[in-house]
Formats: sequence, structure tokens, C-alpha cells
Amino acid sequence: IVLLVNYTPFQNFLARKAASILSDKIKTKVEIAHIRIDFLNHLLVQGVLIEDQAKDTLLYAGELQVRLTDIIFSKDVPTIHYVGLQNTYAHLYRTPVSKEWNYQFIADALGNNNKSASSKKQSIELDLKKVLLENVRFHMDDQWVGENLDFDIGNLVINTKALNFTKELLDVTKIDISKANISIKEYTGGRPPKVKKTHPWQELPYKTPFNPGNWVVTVKKLSLNDCRFQFSNREGVSDSGVFDPSHIAVSNIGLSAEDIAIHGDTLQGNIVNLHAEERSGIAIKTMRSKVSVSPNAAICKGLYLKTNHSTLQNYYAMHYKHFPAFNYYIDSVTMEAHLNDAVVDERDIAYFAPRLKTFPAIVLKVSGDGLGTVADLGAKNLVVSDGLTTVKTNVTMKGLPDIYQTLISCTETEIITSGAGILHYVPSLRNSPEIALEHIALAYFKGDYTGYIENF
Repeated sequence: IVLLVNYTPFQNFLARKAASILSDKIKTKVEIAHIRIDFLNHLLVQGVLIEDQAKDTLLYAGELQVRLTDIIFSKDVPTIHYVGLQNTYAHLYRTPVSKEWNYQFIADALGNNNKSASSKKQSIELDLKKVLLENVRFHMDDQWVGENLDFDIGNLVINTKALNFTKELLDVTKIDISKANISIKEYTGGRPPKVKKTHPWQELPYKTPFNPGNWVVTVKKLSLNDCRFQFSNREGVSDSGVFDPSHIAVSNIGLSAEDIAIHGDTLQGNIVNLHAEERSGIAIKTMRSKVSVSPNAAICKGLYLKTNHSTLQNYYAMHYKHFPAFNYYIDSVTMEAHLNDAVVDERDIAYFAPRLKTFPAIVLKVSGDGLGTVADLGAKNLVVSDGLTTVKTNVTMKGLPDIYQTLISCTETEIITSGAGILHYVPSLRNSPEIALEHIALAYFKGDYTGYIENF
């Protein structure tokens, strides 16, 4: 029997027989091109095809390999030494007129309706050493709700040190991901509109469901290379050179991170380097920081961030009651920043506020402590200089992002400038017959300012 089971033609016969039985049971096409099992510890399956009831490809797996310890003769915990999946495509979808997925017929055909079956959770003893994915695509098109999720992975390698389901422990030595593409598209689906209800996160108490199993996860090194992320939630084309939150396309994503750990509901790690480019033109040239993310705070310590023309450094954090608060970022996320000799270039800000392109070019050096939401922002001990003019102040701004509807209040303000500094912002005063501003060597103001940008 052992010799027969290890005989490849017989294995292929059994596999094709099993595929035929499964095909008859679920009433669709199931094929297996080739299978090989070596001494019960090495499995190779090639050319697996499963169609849905519309004769579309539900799953195609070009090659699956598994290498594990000899379960029969080994007394140790079973170890999967290698899992490899190559040239694989899975396509789940539901149409605008049905809430059922295209795989539901399989669940119905194979489902177990035995209510008396024990539901007690069984402990799993298993260890895993290496996972390799090459050219794996998982697409989930939900036309009923109106959301398409595409996950395409060119290459992914995971090397683990320990996996223990009983102790809920995962220790990973290295994760390498290259040429991964994640795409999210939102649109109007076919599902009838529902009566709006209060979001559960708006009703206290509410706990964000993150790591409910309380697993302890550590990753020594993580790297991303040549990856992409795309998001769209409306039709149309975005303006060139302007950041559009409805059409985000980030390319050339590269990341090197280390000492990543998940303990309870908090993720911590060290970003050694991050770079990426957005469709609008704004880019992260380099970023490094010690990062912590929890259900109520995202914190960057020792931050160094360089974009096309700007450099931010020191500390930045976002505080929120729950993760869903990001859906209402302007009013619900409190930002905290401690900047030291940051360089802020108007050309970078103009990607997000294109009106600034009509103002004179400005490069500012900024130091100070900021705290608040976008709609209610404040800064203390703020020192801003463009090389010609220096402003020292404590400021609050209520009403952003519309600068013309924003109430500005500056206290304990000092402005040190010159005629050249004034003319930089009000060039229409040049060659004034009343006063020769270009000859003023020093202009000084001390006081307060309250009002709007055009009315104070």
C-alpha cells in the first residue's frame, strides 16, 4: 500500500477521481492536472481549477507545495517546513442583484448541518517555518455593496522562528514583500439603501476589535520593495498636481522596518526607511521613526520626514477615541507635534491646498509645539522664519480647512522684518510715491492679532 500510494501515476489517478467526485457534488468544473506525494511529508499539487456556476474561474492554483515532518513516525509537534503557492488566482464576487457570493454554492453543498456536533474549540499543535508566495492574485468584487478589493502579490517570503497556537505566539524572523499591489475601489452598489443608524463607535463604551485573541506577535525584519496602493471612491479624473483623497495612487513604495511587536492592542516598531510617490507629485523621499499604533493613538518619536522640498523632524502623534474617527478626521483626530528646525516649503503644501500656488513662493523654518484638530488648531512657542521675516507667537486657528473662514488669534506676537520682507508679500507697494519700503532696514511689531485673513 505504501509503495502504491507513493507511485505518482496512482496518485494522479486518485486526485482526478477525487476531483471528479467533488465536481459531481458541487455541480461545477473541478480539475487537478498533477499531484505528487513523497513518503507522506512532501506534497506537490499543480493545475487546480475550480469554476463557479457561471463557468467563471473561482480558483486556479498553478502550483502548491508543502513540506512537513513525518507525522506518523515523529513524536514532536508537527512542523510545516515549507509552504509555497505560485501562479494562483482567486476571484470572489457577487452581482448588483444578489447578496450571495459566487462561492456560496460550495458552502451549501459541503456544509455540515449537524447541530449536535461539538462546537468546543480544539487546540492546534503546529509549527511553521517558511511561506513563499509568487504571482498570487486575490480579487474580491462586491457589486452588491459597491466595493472591489484586489490584492496582487509578486513575491512574498515569510521566515518564522516559532508558531504556537496554544500559547498564541508568532515569532517571525523576516518578511520580504515585492511588487505587491493593493487596490480599493468604492462605488454605488445594487443593495437597497438602508436607514442610517448610529455607528457603534459613536456609542460609548466601544472597543475596537484589534487582536481579540491577545496573540503575541514579533517580526524582526520587514521589507517592502516596489509596491503600490490605489484607492478610488468616485468616477472622473483628478486634477494634475493636486492631491485628491478620492483618487489616491501611491507607487514605488519601499519600506525597511525592524523590531515590530504586537502586544495586546498595541503595535510598535522601528521604521528604518520609508519612501513612496503619490499620483499628484508629492513624495516621501525618506522617513524614519519609532512608531506606536494603538486603538486610541498613533505616535512617531524621533521622526525624520523628507518630502520633495520639506523636512519635518522630532515628534508627531494623532490621538483619537477609536479607529473609525479617521472617517471624520477634521473634527475627530487631535494632532500633536513638536517640531525642531523643520523646513516647510509652500510647494509641498500646495499639493493639498492648490490656492497657495497663487501666493509668493515661501520656504519656512518652523519650530514650536502644536496641538489640536484641523478645525481647531493651536500652537505655542511658535517661531517661523522665511529668511526675511521672523514671527514669534502663540496662535489658534478655528475654521480650517477653509482659510478664508478661519478665525485666527495670535498672542504675545513679535514680527521682525524689513522693507524687502514686506514687499515679498505685498509686491504692489513697490515704487509707492508715499514711502520707499525697499529702503527700510528694520520693521518691528509687538502685539496681538485677532480676526480673519481678510478682516481683522
